[in-house]
Amino acid sequence: MAISAAIITVCSWICLPGTVPYTLQTFGVFLAATLFGAKKSTLAVLIYILLGAVGLPVFAAGRGGLGVLMGESGGYIMAFLPASYLCGRICENSPENKKKQLWGMALGLGICYAFGTLWAYVIYLRSGGASAFGIALGKFVLPFVLPDIAKIVLAQLVAQKLKNAIKTV
Repeated sequence: MAISAAIITVCSWICLPGTVPYTLQTFGVFLAATLFGAKKSTLAVLIYILLGAVGLPVFAAGRGGLGVLMGESGGYIMAFLPASYLCGRICENSPENKKKQLWGMALGLGICYAFGTLWAYVIYLRSGGASAFGIALGKFVLPFVLPDIAKIVLAQLVAQKLKNAIKTV
């Protein structure tokens, strides 16, 4: 679980700059869920979030602290918890079914989008934004759909390779 939390951290540091940086965080979350199942991956995500909450620079672009979690993108980070659990549960029940694993990750991503967008919407609404929901979707979801689909496919491929490598050891 510590290694999974470290992998998610490293994945968050790999980012392309932008208004909202493109990172590999979701790749790390879904890789952990696919490899280790619901309980262990959710605990790894919880460790990751707690490390960031106390100020360690584990979030995107090396940021940390409660301010990140309470900010406009904090909902997406917090959504990693139910996303990893759901994805992990589906993957543990279908260890050899690649399609179900991909659907599990897609559902987890949907949770991230839904919770994170709602969180950002509330933050924008509090700041007086008239079209807050549209801003949240345009800033946090639409630019990320295709890269996130690629991360899901990559996570499934890497998980499969790692599982095969572990079986041969």
